[in-house]
Amino acid sequence: MKRFFNLLKRTPTLAVFLFILLFYMPLAISYPSETERNSIVSAVGIDKEEEILTLSLLCFVPQANMSYQEKLEVITCDGKSISENLEKAGRILGRDVNLNHVESIILSQNLFEEDISKVLDYFSRSPVVLTGCLVAGTNGKAQDVIKTIKEINTQSGLKFEEILRYSESNYYNKETTIDSFYDGYYSPTSTSLLSYIELTNSGKNGIAPSSSQNDSPSQDQGKEESGSSNSGEQKKGISNLGNMIALKNGKIQTLLTSENLRVCNYFRTNNGKGLITLKDAVLNDDRKAEVVYEIVDNKVLKRVDFYNGMPLVRVKIRLNLDLYEIVDKRGNQQDNIAQYKITPSISEQIEKKVKDEISDTLSIFRQNKIDPLGIYELMMKSDRKKAQAFLDMLDDKEDFLNYIVFAISVESEAI
Repeated sequence: MKRFFNLLKRTPTLAVFLFILLFYMPLAISYPSETERNSIVSAVGIDKEEEILTLSLLCFVPQANMSYQEKLEVITCDGKSISENLEKAGRILGRDVNLNHVESIILSQNLFEEDISKVLDYFSRSPVVLTGCLVAGTNGKAQDVIKTIKEINTQSGLKFEEILRYSESNYYNKETTIDSFYDGYYSPTSTSLLSYIELTNSGKNGIAPSSSQNDSPSQDQGKEESGSSNSGEQKKGISNLGNMIALKNGKIQTLLTSENLRVCNYFRTNNGKGLITLKDAVLNDDRKAEVVYEIVDNKVLKRVDFYNGMPLVRVKIRLNLDLYEIVDKRGNQQDNIAQYKITPSISEQIEKKVKDEISDTLSIFRQNKIDPLGIYELMMKSDRKKAQAFLDMLDDKEDFLNYIVFAISVESEAI
């Protein structure tokens, strides 16, 4: 023992280490683990009826087990604010509600009748919620979407966030996050786009759980609404058909289809996949058939010229296409399609189809006074002084798209 104390005198750092070890080790052993104190939330659903907010949380409750299967629960609370609901959820779970891992926020249809920035404000200001988490709207109750996500995740392992991310990177080429919403919200045109998830009564054109478990106790254990009932028709599946919600000042203006979004991608270089289908296309051998091309990539040149103070937007689009499918009049698929090239007739059909799609989509944008194409920014970059003079002439500056002329040219080439 004497030698041990002599060693401590010669090496004071060892003495300090032993003191810390003896003092803190019992505390560390007795202190509850992180998994016992926290419930991790991966998705949030928000509904509103009159002045009451319903918050549905898809929670992962950490538990020690011998498998990799996550134990998911849906906790639902009612209250007048987000913070009040989160406090209730913590009491129900007996754990802290951890929002660090929230990947998606689902908003119900009726929330879009008001400015949704009021609902997202809590999450945008939260120091723990990542502003890059996804935001999506639905045609029904967000609570039903969260419950369906839970069942699909449990049964198949498919991740809801991965479905949305895939659409973002391959078709939208537009993020639909808290950050992107506020970027559009505070832009000069106040235009934002959000993903749209449709609730369906079956798995048609979507994903549905293999069996209905909507009435299981685990999903409703946190419900604090008197007189609530799960009776009636229950939505069974979710469908992502590539549609998006267009908002102005945080309120819904219209629902953009995948065709409308393809037009948006025409105006951006190398953006987005898509198919162009031609009816009665004339092939090399003069036969008529239905021809489907895949858009591999596109190049676009845009320029704004001002004539007598009015803007003319020139857009030159060049599409690189891959022949995807040929179906003859009898409905049979054509073999050896590599031999068929883009004929002058097909090229004219492609140009007409693209121009018609652009014209139809521009009509929607003009009617709803939204600018997903970024024409306002393009004008300002081209000639800010002339653009501002043009806007000052208008009685309603938000209606500027109605006074802009577009000159579109389209070229197509098979790869």
